[in-house]
Amino acid sequence: MIVAQNKMSLCVWYNVDHPGEFTEVETRGLAFDVVRSQKETFILVQDGNIVHQIPLDASRIEFGTAILDGDHLRAMLYLEVSEFKGEKASMWKQLARDAIESKELKIAERACYAAGDIARSV
Repeated sequence: MIVAQNKMSLCVWYNVDHPGEFTEVETRGLAFDVVRSQKETFILVQDGNIVHQIPLDASRIEFGTAILDGDHLRAMLYLEVSEFKGEKASMWKQLARDAIESKELKIAERACYAAGDIARSV
Protein backbone atom coordinates (compact mmCIF):
# COMPACT_ATOMS: atom_id res chain seq x y z
CA MET A 1 0.00 0.00 0.00
CA ILE A 2 1.18 3.51 -0.83
CA VAL A 3 -0.22 6.75 0.58
CA ALA A 4 0.45 10.14 -1.01
CA GLN A 5 -0.96 13.58 -0.33
CA ASN A 6 -1.63 16.71 -2.32
CA LYS A 7 -3.14 19.98 -1.07
CA MET A 8 -6.73 18.77 -0.86
CA SER A 9 -6.69 14.99 -0.70
CA LEU A 10 -4.97 11.73 0.15
CA CYS A 11 -4.38 9.11 -2.53
CA VAL A 12 -4.11 5.47 -1.50
CA TRP A 13 -2.83 2.74 -3.79
CA TYR A 14 -3.82 -0.64 -2.39
CA ASN A 15 -2.36 -2.46 -5.40
CA VAL A 16 1.01 -1.03 -6.43
CA ASP A 17 1.08 -3.13 -9.61
CA HIS A 18 -1.70 -0.92 -11.02
CA PRO A 19 -0.73 2.72 -10.50
CA GLY A 20 -3.81 4.02 -12.31
CA GLU A 21 -6.11 2.49 -9.71
CA PHE A 22 -6.19 4.43 -6.47
CA THR A 23 -8.63 5.71 -3.90
CA GLU A 24 -8.81 9.44 -3.32
CA VAL A 25 -10.05 10.90 -0.03
CA GLU A 26 -10.60 14.62 0.40
CA THR A 27 -8.99 15.97 3.54
CA ARG A 28 -7.47 19.05 5.09
CA GLY A 29 -4.30 19.07 7.09
CA LEU A 30 -1.07 17.14 6.90
CA ALA A 31 -0.89 13.34 6.92
CA PHE A 32 1.83 12.26 9.31
CA ASP A 33 1.39 8.57 10.09
CA VAL A 34 -0.31 5.31 9.18
CA VAL A 35 -1.41 3.32 12.21
CA ARG A 36 -2.47 -0.31 12.20
CA SER A 37 -4.28 -1.91 15.11
CA GLN A 38 -5.67 -5.43 15.35
CA LYS A 39 -8.97 -4.40 13.77
CA GLU A 40 -8.30 -1.40 11.55
CA THR A 41 -5.74 0.69 9.73
CA PHE A 42 -6.00 4.44 9.42
CA ILE A 43 -4.07 7.51 8.38
CA LEU A 44 -3.48 10.23 10.95
CA VAL A 45 -3.98 13.75 9.60
CA GLN A 46 -3.25 16.87 11.62
CA ASP A 47 -5.39 19.95 10.85
CA GLY A 48 -4.28 22.69 13.23
CA ASN A 49 -4.74 21.28 16.73
CA ILE A 50 -7.09 18.52 15.61
CA VAL A 51 -5.93 15.03 14.58
CA HIS A 52 -8.28 13.14 12.24
CA GLN A 53 -8.25 9.41 11.65
CA ILE A 54 -8.94 8.46 8.03
CA PRO A 55 -9.88 4.76 7.91
CA LEU A 56 -8.41 2.52 5.20
CA ASP A 57 -10.10 -0.48 3.60
CA ALA A 58 -9.06 -3.45 5.75
CA SER A 59 -10.08 -6.03 3.12
CA ARG A 60 -7.83 -4.49 0.47
CA ILE A 61 -4.95 -4.37 2.92
CA GLU A 62 -5.59 -7.98 3.91
CA PHE A 63 -5.61 -9.04 0.25
CA GLY A 64 -2.21 -7.39 -0.24
CA THR A 65 -0.87 -9.03 2.90
CA ALA A 66 -2.12 -12.44 1.77
CA ILE A 67 -0.41 -11.98 -1.61
CA LEU A 68 2.85 -10.95 0.07
CA ASP A 69 2.62 -13.94 2.41
CA GLY A 70 2.05 -16.27 -0.55
CA ASP A 71 -1.28 -17.33 0.94
CA HIS A 72 -3.24 -17.43 -2.31
CA LEU A 73 -6.19 -19.30 -0.83
CA ARG A 74 -6.69 -16.50 1.73
CA ALA A 75 -6.39 -13.88 -1.03
CA MET A 76 -8.98 -15.73 -3.11
CA LEU A 77 -11.40 -15.94 -0.20
CA TYR A 78 -11.10 -12.19 0.40
CA LEU A 79 -11.88 -11.48 -3.23
CA GLU A 80 -14.83 -13.86 -3.18
CA VAL A 81 -16.56 -12.07 -0.30
CA SER A 82 -15.40 -8.47 -0.75
CA GLU A 83 -17.24 -5.85 -2.74
CA PHE A 84 -14.38 -3.86 -4.25
CA LYS A 85 -15.18 -1.37 -6.96
CA GLY A 86 -13.21 -0.99 -10.16
CA GLU A 87 -9.96 -2.64 -9.21
CA LYS A 88 -11.30 -6.11 -8.41
CA ALA A 89 -10.49 -7.40 -11.92
CA SER A 90 -6.86 -6.35 -11.57
CA MET A 91 -6.70 -8.03 -8.17
CA TRP A 92 -8.00 -11.27 -9.70
CA LYS A 93 -5.35 -10.94 -12.44
CA GLN A 94 -2.64 -10.44 -9.84
CA LEU A 95 -3.83 -13.49 -7.92
CA ALA A 96 -3.96 -15.54 -11.14
CA ARG A 97 -0.40 -14.58 -12.07
CA ASP A 98 0.93 -15.35 -8.59
CA ALA A 99 -0.97 -18.64 -8.31
CA ILE A 100 0.31 -19.77 -11.72
CA GLU A 101 3.88 -18.97 -10.68
CA SER A 102 3.35 -20.98 -7.49
CA LYS A 103 1.73 -23.85 -9.41
CA GLU A 104 -1.49 -23.58 -7.40
CA LEU A 105 -3.57 -24.48 -10.42
CA LYS A 106 -7.05 -24.66 -8.86
CA ILE A 107 -6.67 -21.15 -7.43
CA ALA A 108 -5.19 -19.94 -10.72
CA GLU A 109 -8.12 -21.45 -12.62
CA ARG A 110 -10.66 -19.64 -10.40
CA ALA A 111 -8.75 -16.37 -10.56
CA CYS A 112 -8.42 -16.50 -14.35
CA TYR A 113 -12.15 -17.14 -14.69
CA ALA A 114 -12.99 -14.20 -12.40
CA ALA A 115 -10.56 -11.96 -14.32
CA GLY A 116 -12.29 -12.86 -17.59
CA ASP A 117 -9.46 -14.99 -18.96
CA ILE A 118 -11.71 -17.91 -19.90
CA ALA A 119 -9.06 -19.65 -22.03
CA ARG A 120 -6.77 -20.09 -19.02
CA SER A 121 -9.60 -21.06 -16.69
CA VAL A 122 -10.47 -24.27 -18.51
